[in-house]
Amino acid sequence: ILEKTANNNDVCKFTVACDNGKEESCFYWCIAYGKTAEFIVKFFGKGKPIHVSGEIGQYKSDKDGMKHTYIDVRSVAFVPSEASKAKEAKDSLDAEDDVPF
Repeated sequence: ILEKTANNNDVCKFTVACDNGKEESCFYWCIAYGKTAEFIVKFFGKGKPIHVSGEIGQYKSDKDGMKHTYIDVRSVAFVPSEASKAKEAKDSLDAEDDVPF
C-alpha cells in the first residue's frame, strides 16, 4: 500500500521473506520512498520474488510486556535478478540483429 509521509512523500512498507535453508524463514521489514515505492506497489505483491538491497537498521521494542528486536531494510534499492540480467542480454543480442551492415 502506498502511503504518504508527513512531508507528502510516497512511502511503501513491506516485508521480505528469506529462506535460510532451514525449516523456518526470516522476515525483514523494508521501507522504500518516492519512485521506488511507487514501482514496488505497482509491480510486486505477496509471494512475488523481489531482490532488494539497502541500509540495514535494528531497533528494539517493548510490546505487551515482551521485548522484541527488529531488523529492517531502509532506503531500498533493487538488485538485478538473474532473470532480468538474462533478459537484458537477450534484448541486447536482438538489437544487434537489426543492424543494417
